[in-house]
Amino acid sequence: MSRTSGAAKSSIFNQDEIITPDEQGAYDWNAFPEACFAADRTCPNGQATMYGVGAAKPYSRNYDGYDHGTHVSGIAVGNSGKTFGVAKDASLIAIQVYSPFTSRFDCYPSAPPCLLSYDSDQLAALEYIYSLRSTFPIAAVSLSLGGRHSPTRCCATRARIICLTRLR
Repeated sequence: MSRTSGAAKSSIFNQDEIITPDEQGAYDWNAFPEACFAADRTCPNGQATMYGVGAAKPYSRNYDGYDHGTHVSGIAVGNSGKTFGVAKDASLIAIQVYSPFTSRFDCYPSAPPCLLSYDSDQLAALEYIYSLRSTFPIAAVSLSLGGRHSPTRCCATRARIICLTRLR
């Protein structure tokens, strides 16, 4: 039985021919769902949430870090027939949680424009993955988030701990 990985990430983009879109820019995840959560209403449909084909559509290459999620996804579940990820027979639930920012302050130390993720969007993605637990055999969740240095523990918020604990 093949397992599924939920990935909250910046984009799915053609990375070394491991994961490739079809002619419309959508990805074939063996009928696995795509979703987008963007508090600033920057999902491909112009809303704060989107489900279905194209929801995890990548941002432009102009954004710093646009391809990080693809790189990590390719390592995990890539399968082009020639190049393989660690779990080549697994499927992926692609979830977009990043939003474009243009402020030097927000993007520091990178130059704008950049992609950043709101905590609320990350939590929405975790809740969505949790809601799919009876539909798909989810084996792992990858929060490929990265980001700038913070003097506090960024991931130890009560809400995030509750979401992650429920996913066990």
